[in-house]
Amino acid sequence: KYLGDNAAWELHQQADLPLSIVYLAAVIGAGDDKATMEVRRAVEGNMPALVGADTTYTYVYLGDAVEAIAQAAMREETIGERYLVGAERATTREYFNLIGDLAGVSMPDLNIPESILKPIASLMELASRVTGVRPMLPIDVLKTTSAGSLLFDGSKAQKELGINYNEIVKIENPFIDERGEIKPTDNWPIHRSAPEFNDQSTETEVLVTGIKVIDLLAPYAKAVSYTHLTLPTIYSV
Repeated sequence: KYLGDNAAWELHQQADLPLSIVYLAAVIGAGDDKATMEVRRAVEGNMPALVGADTTYTYVYLGDAVEAIAQAAMREETIGERYLVGAERATTREYFNLIGDLAGVSMPDLNIPESILKPIASLMELASRVTGVRPMLPIDVLKTTSAGSLLFDGSKAQKELGINYNEIVKIENPFIDERGEIKPTDNWPIHRSAPEFNDQSTETEVLVTGIKVIDLLAPYAKAVSYTHLTLPTIYSV
Protein backbone atom coordinates (compact mmCIF):
# COMPACT_ATOMS: atom_id res chain seq x y z
CA LYS A 1 0.00 0.00 0.00
CA TYR A 2 2.80 2.40 0.87
CA LEU A 3 4.60 1.80 -2.43
CA GLY A 4 1.32 2.11 -4.32
CA ASP A 5 0.56 5.44 -2.65
CA ASN A 6 4.01 6.77 -3.56
CA ALA A 7 3.67 5.65 -7.19
CA ALA A 8 0.23 7.27 -7.48
CA TRP A 9 1.46 10.48 -5.89
CA GLU A 10 4.38 10.69 -8.33
CA LEU A 11 1.97 10.32 -11.28
CA HIS A 12 -0.20 13.05 -9.80
CA GLN A 13 2.72 15.45 -9.47
CA GLN A 14 4.59 14.59 -12.68
CA ALA A 15 1.73 13.85 -15.10
CA ASP A 16 -0.86 16.11 -13.46
CA LEU A 17 -3.28 13.20 -13.06
CA PRO A 18 -6.23 13.82 -10.69
CA LEU A 19 -5.68 11.98 -7.42
CA SER A 20 -7.43 11.86 -4.06
CA ILE A 21 -6.28 9.38 -1.40
CA VAL A 22 -8.60 7.96 1.24
CA TYR A 23 -7.14 6.05 4.20
CA LEU A 24 -9.77 3.95 5.94
CA ALA A 25 -9.78 2.90 9.59
CA ALA A 26 -10.80 -0.69 10.49
CA VAL A 27 -13.93 -1.20 8.36
CA ILE A 28 -16.87 -3.03 9.96
CA GLY A 29 -20.45 -3.55 8.89
CA ALA A 30 -23.13 -6.03 7.89
CA GLY A 31 -22.58 -8.01 4.69
CA ASP A 32 -18.86 -8.66 5.19
CA ASP A 33 -18.39 -12.40 4.57
CA LYS A 34 -14.72 -12.35 5.53
CA ALA A 35 -13.42 -13.40 8.94
CA THR A 36 -11.23 -10.31 9.38
CA MET A 37 -13.12 -8.71 12.27
CA GLU A 38 -13.72 -12.09 14.00
CA VAL A 39 -17.40 -11.38 14.76
CA ARG A 40 -18.68 -14.85 13.86
CA ARG A 41 -15.95 -16.64 15.83
CA ALA A 42 -16.64 -14.45 18.85
CA VAL A 43 -20.40 -15.02 19.00
CA GLU A 44 -19.98 -18.76 18.43
CA GLY A 45 -17.71 -18.98 21.47
CA ASN A 46 -14.65 -20.07 19.46
CA MET A 47 -12.35 -17.39 20.86
CA PRO A 48 -10.45 -18.77 23.90
CA ALA A 49 -8.36 -15.62 24.47
CA LEU A 50 -7.75 -12.08 23.27
CA VAL A 51 -4.62 -10.79 21.55
CA GLY A 52 -3.63 -7.16 22.04
CA ALA A 53 -6.58 -6.60 24.37
CA ASP A 54 -5.44 -3.10 25.38
CA THR A 55 -4.57 -1.93 21.86
CA THR A 56 -6.88 0.82 20.63
CA TYR A 57 -8.15 0.98 17.06
CA THR A 58 -10.22 3.45 15.11
CA TYR A 59 -13.27 1.98 13.37
CA VAL A 60 -15.42 3.13 10.50
CA TYR A 61 -18.78 1.84 9.30
CA LEU A 62 -18.79 0.25 5.84
CA GLY A 63 -21.42 2.71 4.61
CA ASP A 64 -19.36 5.69 5.85
CA ALA A 65 -16.28 4.31 4.07
CA VAL A 66 -18.20 3.97 0.79
CA GLU A 67 -19.60 7.48 1.16
CA ALA A 68 -16.13 8.93 1.79
CA ILE A 69 -14.66 7.25 -1.30
CA ALA A 70 -17.57 8.39 -3.46
CA GLN A 71 -17.40 11.98 -2.21
CA ALA A 72 -13.62 12.12 -2.69
CA ALA A 73 -14.03 10.87 -6.27
CA MET A 74 -16.85 13.27 -7.20
CA ARG A 75 -15.61 16.52 -5.67
CA GLU A 76 -13.08 18.48 -7.71
CA GLU A 77 -11.76 20.29 -4.63
CA THR A 78 -10.50 16.99 -3.20
CA ILE A 79 -7.86 16.54 -5.92
CA GLY A 80 -4.43 16.47 -4.34
CA GLU A 81 -5.84 15.86 -0.85
CA ARG A 82 -5.48 12.94 1.56
CA TYR A 83 -8.19 11.93 4.02
CA LEU A 84 -8.23 9.79 7.13
CA VAL A 85 -11.70 8.25 7.48
CA GLY A 86 -12.86 6.96 10.86
CA ALA A 87 -13.86 8.28 14.27
CA GLU A 88 -15.06 5.56 16.66
CA ARG A 89 -12.30 4.27 18.95
CA ALA A 90 -12.22 1.17 21.13
CA THR A 91 -9.67 -1.21 22.57
CA THR A 92 -9.76 -4.82 21.40
CA ARG A 93 -11.30 -5.78 24.74
CA GLU A 94 -13.99 -3.08 24.45
CA TYR A 95 -14.73 -4.13 20.87
CA PHE A 96 -15.34 -7.78 21.76
CA ASN A 97 -17.18 -6.95 24.99
CA LEU A 98 -19.60 -4.89 22.89
CA ILE A 99 -20.11 -7.86 20.58
CA GLY A 100 -20.67 -10.08 23.61
CA ASP A 101 -23.24 -7.70 25.10
CA LEU A 102 -25.19 -7.46 21.84
CA ALA A 103 -25.08 -11.19 21.15
CA GLY A 104 -25.61 -12.30 24.75
CA VAL A 105 -22.39 -14.33 24.97
CA SER A 106 -19.37 -14.13 27.26
CA MET A 107 -16.03 -12.90 25.95
CA PRO A 108 -12.66 -14.21 27.22
CA ASP A 109 -10.70 -12.26 29.84
CA LEU A 110 -7.33 -13.84 29.05
CA ASN A 111 -4.93 -11.71 27.01
CA ILE A 112 -1.94 -13.44 25.37
CA PRO A 113 1.12 -11.29 24.44
CA GLU A 114 1.93 -11.15 20.73
CA SER A 115 5.57 -12.15 21.35
CA ILE A 116 4.46 -15.60 22.54
CA LEU A 117 2.14 -16.17 19.59
CA LYS A 118 4.33 -14.97 16.70
CA PRO A 119 6.33 -18.25 16.29
CA ILE A 120 3.08 -20.24 16.35
CA ALA A 121 1.45 -17.89 13.86
CA SER A 122 4.44 -18.22 11.50
CA LEU A 123 4.04 -22.01 11.45
CA MET A 124 0.29 -21.64 10.84
CA GLU A 125 1.05 -19.30 7.95
CA LEU A 126 3.34 -21.88 6.32
CA ALA A 127 0.71 -24.60 6.78
CA SER A 128 -1.99 -22.40 5.24
CA ARG A 129 0.07 -21.99 2.06
CA VAL A 130 -0.06 -25.76 1.63
CA THR A 131 -3.66 -26.36 2.68
CA GLY A 132 -5.16 -23.15 1.31
CA VAL A 133 -7.10 -22.67 4.55
CA ARG A 134 -6.88 -19.32 6.35
CA PRO A 135 -4.87 -19.73 9.57
CA MET A 136 -6.72 -19.31 12.84
CA LEU A 137 -4.02 -16.84 13.91
CA PRO A 138 -2.87 -14.76 10.89
CA ILE A 139 0.66 -13.40 11.23
CA ASP A 140 -0.34 -10.06 9.67
CA VAL A 141 -2.92 -9.53 12.43
CA LEU A 142 -0.25 -10.11 15.08
CA LYS A 143 2.12 -7.68 13.39
CA THR A 144 -0.64 -5.07 13.35
CA THR A 145 -1.55 -5.49 17.02
CA SER A 146 2.09 -5.53 18.15
CA ALA A 147 2.73 -2.24 16.33
CA GLY A 148 0.52 -0.42 18.85
CA SER A 149 -2.68 1.57 18.71
CA LEU A 150 -4.09 2.84 15.41
CA LEU A 151 -5.62 6.25 16.08
CA PHE A 152 -7.26 8.28 13.32
CA ASP A 153 -8.41 11.87 13.30
CA GLY A 154 -11.18 11.80 10.72
CA SER A 155 -12.36 15.35 11.27
CA LYS A 156 -11.00 16.55 7.92
CA ALA A 157 -13.09 13.98 6.04
CA GLN A 158 -16.07 14.84 8.19
CA LYS A 159 -15.75 18.54 7.35
CA GLU A 160 -14.71 18.45 3.69
CA LEU A 161 -16.49 15.27 2.53
CA GLY A 162 -19.62 15.71 4.65
CA ILE A 163 -19.27 12.38 6.45
CA ASN A 164 -21.44 11.81 9.53
CA TYR A 165 -19.83 8.89 11.32
CA ASN A 166 -22.04 6.13 12.72
CA GLU A 167 -21.53 4.95 16.30
CA ILE A 168 -19.93 1.55 16.71
CA VAL A 169 -22.88 0.12 18.67
CA LYS A 170 -25.21 0.92 15.75
CA ILE A 171 -22.73 -0.66 13.36
CA GLU A 172 -22.31 -3.96 15.19
CA ASN A 173 -25.97 -4.75 15.90
CA PRO A 174 -27.05 -5.57 12.30
CA PHE A 175 -23.59 -7.09 11.70
CA ILE A 176 -24.20 -9.59 14.51
CA ASP A 177 -27.76 -10.27 13.31
CA GLU A 178 -26.23 -11.60 10.06
CA ARG A 179 -24.01 -14.12 11.80
CA GLY A 180 -26.25 -16.98 10.72
CA GLU A 181 -26.90 -20.20 12.59
CA ILE A 182 -24.94 -20.74 15.78
CA LYS A 183 -24.26 -24.42 16.30
CA PRO A 184 -24.41 -25.45 19.98
CA THR A 185 -21.46 -27.24 21.52
CA ASP A 186 -23.54 -28.83 24.31
CA ASN A 187 -27.10 -30.11 24.44
CA TRP A 188 -28.78 -30.38 27.85
CA PRO A 189 -32.21 -31.81 28.64
CA ILE A 190 -34.84 -29.50 30.09
CA HIS A 191 -35.25 -31.70 33.15
CA ARG A 192 -32.00 -32.78 34.79
CA SER A 193 -30.54 -33.30 38.23
CA ALA A 194 -29.57 -30.29 40.31
CA PRO A 195 -25.84 -29.54 40.57
CA GLU A 196 -23.88 -30.73 43.59
CA PHE A 197 -23.94 -28.43 46.62
CA ASN A 198 -20.24 -27.56 46.20
CA ASP A 199 -20.91 -26.44 42.61
CA GLN A 200 -23.72 -24.07 43.56
CA SER A 201 -23.18 -20.33 43.95
CA THR A 202 -24.72 -17.81 46.35
CA GLU A 203 -24.24 -14.93 43.91
CA THR A 204 -27.23 -13.44 42.11
CA GLU A 205 -26.92 -13.71 38.32
CA VAL A 206 -29.19 -12.51 35.54
CA LEU A 207 -30.74 -15.25 33.44
CA VAL A 208 -30.36 -14.44 29.72
CA THR A 209 -33.49 -15.83 28.05
CA GLY A 210 -32.55 -14.81 24.50
CA ILE A 211 -35.83 -12.90 24.20
CA LYS A 212 -34.69 -9.28 23.87
CA VAL A 213 -37.92 -7.78 25.19
CA ILE A 214 -37.72 -9.89 28.36
CA ASP A 215 -34.00 -9.41 28.92
CA LEU A 216 -34.31 -5.64 28.49
CA LEU A 217 -37.59 -4.82 30.27
CA ALA A 218 -38.02 -7.60 32.81
CA PRO A 219 -34.76 -9.49 33.42
CA TYR A 220 -34.96 -12.52 35.72
CA ALA A 221 -32.47 -13.80 38.25
CA LYS A 222 -31.19 -17.33 37.82
CA ALA A 223 -32.90 -20.02 39.92
CA VAL A 224 -36.13 -17.96 40.06
CA SER A 225 -39.33 -19.54 38.79
CA TYR A 226 -40.33 -17.33 35.88
CA THR A 227 -42.48 -19.49 33.60
CA HIS A 228 -45.74 -18.03 34.88
CA LEU A 229 -44.41 -14.48 34.36
CA THR A 230 -43.04 -14.82 30.84
CA LEU A 231 -46.23 -15.16 28.80
CA PRO A 232 -48.11 -12.31 30.54
CA THR A 233 -45.09 -10.06 29.96
CA ILE A 234 -44.96 -10.94 26.27
CA TYR A 235 -48.70 -10.40 25.85
CA SER A 236 -48.56 -7.04 27.60
CA VAL A 237 -45.76 -5.90 25.28
